[in-house]
Amino acid sequence: ERRIMASASLIKLNKAKATETTIQRFSGWMSSLPAVKEVREETDYREEAVRIAKPFKQLPFDERRVAIDQSHKLVANLNQIVAYDCGAIGAYWHSHWRELNYDYREKHKELDQKFFLIRNSQAMREGLVKKGGHEYLEDLPAQPGEEVFCRCYYEYIYRLNRVPDECLTEKGREFVEAKRAI
Repeated sequence: ERRIMASASLIKLNKAKATETTIQRFSGWMSSLPAVKEVREETDYREEAVRIAKPFKQLPFDERRVAIDQSHKLVANLNQIVAYDCGAIGAYWHSHWRELNYDYREKHKELDQKFFLIRNSQAMREGLVKKGGHEYLEDLPAQPGEEVFCRCYYEYIYRLNRVPDECLTEKGREFVEAKRAI
């Protein structure tokens, strides 16, 4: 709990500064990119990746941790936006609790591999899925990557055949069977 509080304080204090610095670096990097044709023909991607990562490696440890943590949050939010826009039905929670030396949260370990439905998804509106004893993704107190130093993530599901059977309605089962027959 002390580490969490210290990290939360550090993030609050350094968030604005780290965000501004990251945006400045990204802006500088974007403006230095050559035209797409030149990039494809002349760029060594490994050298470019090393060049881009170099300023981050020179940051003090606490600033690097904040940048890494903030990038996890950004990626999680972008993934959620894309998933909702592309018609995801639900998602499986993935935790890194099995990873050696990862300081996981017990609550997140319990959520690992669990399926959550997206409320009012297209499949739900069409009557293909139902709650079936599962929770809605939006009802969870915290989302993956939201808490300090959380590296959990969702695997978004777009096809009915990946949805747990108890979440399928009769209409949904008929749809899956019809697709299998084809």
